[in-house]
Amino acid sequence: MPRRSKKSATSPLSGKVALITGGGRGIGLAIARALAKQHCDLVLTGRHLPSLEKIGRELSRQGIRVLAKACDVRDPAAVKALGASVRREFRRVDILINNAGIG
Repeated sequence: MPRRSKKSATSPLSGKVALITGGGRGIGLAIARALAKQHCDLVLTGRHLPSLEKIGRELSRQGIRVLAKACDVRDPAAVKALGASVRREFRRVDILINNAGIG
């Protein structure tokens, strides 16, 4: 269960919820780290859940809420299930980063 985030009066992104596809490595991970520094709560998606969970634990130490979910964005049913999980945990998405690379 994601932890409550610490609010920061200095960041306009504080408390916003960002969903990042491909958030477990490369550019997606760099974006996740940058948003975490701005106190933005995160939903990290990708196909390798153990990596996402490890990153989620690391970033949550900054006082933000992180939800790590495996999701292959090529699968409409997986995307729909991801949406349901995000609605349950955060009730909304303020920022969407479509970073997943599909070959």
